[in-house]
Amino acid sequence: MSVKVFSGNINIIEANGNISPYEKFIITFNPDGTKLLKTLSISPDGNLIRDVNQYFSSEWFDIEGIARLFYQNQYVGTILRRVIEGNLHSTIWNNKKEFDHTEFKISKNMHLGFHSLMNDAWKMNFLDTSHSEDQDIIVHTISETWNGSTITHGKELKSSAIYEGEEDLKLIAGNFYCQKFLWRTPSNKLLKIWRTSEAKVLARMEVIIGKNKGSIYELTNFKEESIG
Repeated sequence: MSVKVFSGNINIIEANGNISPYEKFIITFNPDGTKLLKTLSISPDGNLIRDVNQYFSSEWFDIEGIARLFYQNQYVGTILRRVIEGNLHSTIWNNKKEFDHTEFKISKNMHLGFHSLMNDAWKMNFLDTSHSEDQDIIVHTISETWNGSTITHGKELKSSAIYEGEEDLKLIAGNFYCQKFLWRTPSNKLLKIWRTSEAKVLARMEVIIGKNKGSIYELTNFKEESIG
């Protein structure tokens, strides 16, 4: 049975017009219906490097995730999270080789937040697209800093989004038929999100209100392939 693989790159276009590579991603649709999302995010100044690998059920529910963070030329730590029977198990190893483990009871339709751009598009997965009213999004984050420059066990944060319909986008990576959302994040940022394909790939994201207002994240190349 074949495996579907989706891969590409996302650039950041800053409000001052500077353009930089930001995130590389690989999405895998496995033969059993589960999904893998792997991302490597690097800030324009190179100060932040985040390597994330997440595992999802066939219905897009989070099962497991691991992230490694480097900030200002230093390894910060690694966090491993696993959802087991309605509980979130979280283990952190810091740069002093110490580790800490804790457990949380989680809410229904909760997303594990690892601060990857591609996963922001997947936070829209449980929204009802038959209407354009406010709907709740629940994320258990690993960092409450705006750029995810820390690693903690985090907490559940509630935000909201609305579905704004469908739109054709012309990007460097090609022409894409997209779903469009407006998301008010837990930090009161307002983000416009466009996503495309069966893999719900982030095609474009604009910062409308909040830190980095005016910044745009955009898909610059995209590839789909079947293996096996």
